[in-house]
This record gives sequence, structure tokens and C-alpha cells, in this order.
Amino acid sequence: MMMAVAPPGGRYDLFALAERIASLSEGDRPAFRMNVGHDDHLLEANRQLRDRFDEVGLPYEYAEVEGGHHWQYVSAQLPEAVDYLVEHLDFGS
Repeated sequence: MMMAVAPPGGRYDLFALAERIASLSEGDRPAFRMNVGHDDHLLEANRQLRDRFDEVGLPYEYAEVEGGHHWQYVSAQLPEAVDYLVEHLDFGS
């Protein structure tokens, strides 16, 4: 499925984008947080992307938790995701 959405060599090739972002200065890199459920059909793809981040030296937060690829999972993880965004986004203050 990921290959259909983000094929290798394409505009949205996440593995190539990870390398490009890792080459930026630390202050220019966005913060990354990945969260995936143990029952999610994209679990292996998330693990591969996590491994790619490690290969290129890109910092991130990563968690695997109970759940799958459905709204109940997203709803349960949303407060933590919003907290992460608030902590890492620059609101110009």
C-alpha cells in the first residue's frame, strides 16, 4: 500500500525524504513522532521508516501501542499527539 502512495523515487518517497531532511541543519529539521498500533496493517512499513530514520541519523520519537488502523486508535492517541505538536511547533511567541 505504501508503495502505491509513496513509490520509491517518487515525489513522496519517504525514505528519500528522510535522507534529505537529515541533511538539513538541526534547527531546520521538523520534529517527527511516529505512533502505530500492533494490529495496524502498516506496522511493518512504520518499522521500516523508523529504521531508515536511524540509518540517516534523523531524530524522532516512535511508539508501538495496542490497537489497529481505525478511529478508536486515533482517538485514543490524539491527546498525546497534540501535546507533542504543541511542544515542538513554533507559534511565533
